Amino acid sequence: MSHPDWEKIPPFDIPSFNKAEETLHQATQFLAMVGKNYLPHREDDSHVNVGWSAEQQAMLTWPLPESLLQVALHVPSFHLQLHNAAHDVLQQFDLHGSTKSDAFDWLQQALSGQGIPPEKLQYISHYDVPEHPVDKGAAFTRPAAPLLNTWMTIRSNANVVLHQMAGLFEEPSDVRIWPHHFDTGIYQSLPGSLQRKGIGMGLALTDAMFNEPYFYTYAWSLDHSIDYASLSIPEYGGWHIAPDGWNGGFLRASVLFREPDPILQQKMTISFLRETSNSLLQGMDADFRV
Repeated sequence: MSHPDWEKIPPFDIPSFNKAEETLHQATQFLAMVGKNYLPHREDDSHVNVGWSAEQQAMLTWPLPESLLQVALHVPSFHLQLHNAAHDVLQQFDLHGSTKSDAFDWLQQALSGQGIPPEKLQYISHYDVPEHPVDKGAAFTRPAAPLLNTWMTIRSNANVVLHQMAGLFEEPSDVRIWPHHFDTGIYQSLPGSLQRKGIGMGLALTDAMFNEPYFYTYAWSLDHSIDYASLSIPEYGGWHIAPDGWNGGFLRASVLFREPDPILQQKMTISFLRETSNSLLQGMDADFRV
């Protein structure tokens, strides 16, 4: 199940990468607030999530109603952008050296210039993200280019393998970045389960469990409680088991970048996602396998 678009994940300094990702996480909230305030509400909050385009090297909102405009964060330049339906850049704003207030004012003006009511734009308030110096008035600083390149490689690779995995289901999920936890993920309801069983997988950023990015799998069921301690240990990665916390499979990014062959990196990731998914499906007594 190799794919030509997978790129080699090089070794990287994890603390420096984490700081770069924290900055990108903050910048992505401008896209989330556009989705929150201008797109039809969805119960699962998917109207605020964003897509990653390796071709455009940008995260983008869903197209806005009628105008089909999209707000983007172009990662290499660290610019907020306003795109038309043909993906032409109509306007852009350099976040480097600018405050959140500066960016918010620009975004209002950019939307207003396209006939979109600027007063509807409001900061996100229905979830919290980790505190950052920009929350207290500090200016954004564009992360170093090598860190941004590594970030783009990892996110693009996540898109590749998650599109492959979603394609194994009857109704493939969209692969999206969720601005709350900043993970790239999919969620699949199981065939015939009437939304009572599902499985999710994706790429998460550094959190309280792991001090580096990691691929993950997890399950959800109204009918079964999975005994994680009884699940077979995957060839790559492992199980995170916490009685009062998150339970699921994990594969650390550092395990992947220790393997110099990009084809093997991808095979390891797919192997992890399929093996742990099938263990979770078995644990839910599901007939379906991937």
